[in-house]
Amino acid sequence: MTTQPSSTNTPKIHFSRILLFLLTAFLLIILTGCLGSLTSTPEPTITPILGTMTDQPLSGVGILSCNQTCADQAQCGTSADLGKVVLLSSAGPTLDAHDLIIGDNFQAQISTHMDVDVIRDGSQTPQAMRFYKVALSNASTDRGEAWVAGWCIQAPTP
Repeated sequence: MTTQPSSTNTPKIHFSRILLFLLTAFLLIILTGCLGSLTSTPEPTITPILGTMTDQPLSGVGILSCNQTCADQAQCGTSADLGKVVLLSSAGPTLDAHDLIIGDNFQAQISTHMDVDVIRDGSQTPQAMRFYKVALSNASTDRGEAWVAGWCIQAPTP
């Protein structure tokens, strides 16, 4: 009489299937995280705090200010020599390609203003924006005239 080993109903573990499952789960976690980071940083909202189209334009003396809104719109920053600085353009109204900087809280004479439609990267909708042409001169500085974004200029405090 021949005896056969008794068969038990124990499942066989397939190493390749476990490895495939773990690899798939890992890739899904990584892809989900990457896709979330692509959509979690929206374009900055263009909301000038001064000089909007419904406001009367500033005139006379204005103070160039690296305030939070100006900084949020990448129109000012920090310099090792001057500390906080505001970015300006001698060529005309622009939100990039600046060629001048001036120290924070610099008092400038406003010579004119210009309302322009600005289209930011990642947006198809133009936004009305006001720029000011200011004279960059005082007792110690004479740098001619330049354009500054409306976010970065304010009226002096009375």
